Amino acid sequence: MNRREALRGGMLALSSMAWNPFGKRDEKKGRPPNFIVVLCDDLGYGDIAALGARRIRTPNLDRMVREGTLLTDFYAAANLCTPSRAGLLTGRYPIRTGLAYEVILSNDRRGLPQSEVTIAEALKPEYATALIGKWHLGHVAPYWPPTVQGFDLFFGLPYSHDIMPLSLYESGPGVELTKEDVDFPQLQQRFYARAERFIEANRDRPFFLDLALSAPHLPSYPHPAHGGYSNAGAYGDVVEEVDALMGRLFAKLKDLGIERDTMVMFTSDNGPWFEGSPGDLRGRKGGAASDGGYRVPMIVRQPGVVPEGKRVNSIAMQIDLLPTLCAMAGKPLPRA
Repeated sequence: MNRREALRGGMLALSSMAWNPFGKRDEKKGRPPNFIVVLCDDLGYGDIAALGARRIRTPNLDRMVREGTLLTDFYAAANLCTPSRAGLLTGRYPIRTGLAYEVILSNDRRGLPQSEVTIAEALKPEYATALIGKWHLGHVAPYWPPTVQGFDLFFGLPYSHDIMPLSLYESGPGVELTKEDVDFPQLQQRFYARAERFIEANRDRPFFLDLALSAPHLPSYPHPAHGGYSNAGAYGDVVEEVDALMGRLFAKLKDLGIERDTMVMFTSDNGPWFEGSPGDLRGRKGGAASDGGYRVPMIVRQPGVVPEGKRVNSIAMQIDLLPTLCAMAGKPLPRA
């Protein structure tokens, strides 16, 4: 069994009543699922309790593991931000997009080629789509803003929050590309609040949301409500803030009555930089071919569809997301 079949079977339970292994929609279900990918920035394999963290509390992610499926051998598409994100969104190895080398910096002119098909584009026109958070796939034309790659809404940063100059941008239906100053301690809260508005606005139709938080990438800027509470300094405070946002997300989906219609995936773009933990793995972000730079958390939750309390050790990676989500939505794969 190849890894994509393992992902379909183990992670997504496509043999359930609602979905078959070929991703065709059961007419009794009535609608394809919503998809939310919560993509952290530089979160280490050992930074959550379910994978060994002892100094950082992650009760909401612990709950997600109990109520969903944990993939213990899940790999990022690369060990750096830009190529990893290119791989996740296109389902293709980063070398094929021309973005396999290093990250995009403020003076770069590179970007994700418009010939590439993203998850957002592949799910059109049935799905409402949004990228909220960090893009890092080009900040000059024709690669910018992310609405050129199938996203109806973009609210976020052009690159990591340690790269200057930096502004917070928004573009979407009826909104010209606007920008504002960045309030760093409020940034993750702003991302989540905008994501919540998108979810509320699209509760009655299928949607795909890439909530690409810029945390816990260094430097750490915990919100005042979370600062000083962890046993792992400001970095741990930020991870606990991210965990709290996950709790709010689950509560919102339940309040809207779409909890069972929504698949939530929690992962990271690559391994940790200096302060995070790769667990018992060797290496870190950018560290050659060692697992610590590539293996990342992956937890999947959709009540009634994804098995509860299951751990899957089949190897899977971020380039599997596009074909898997297309299968679940009953959409054809983009042509290579």
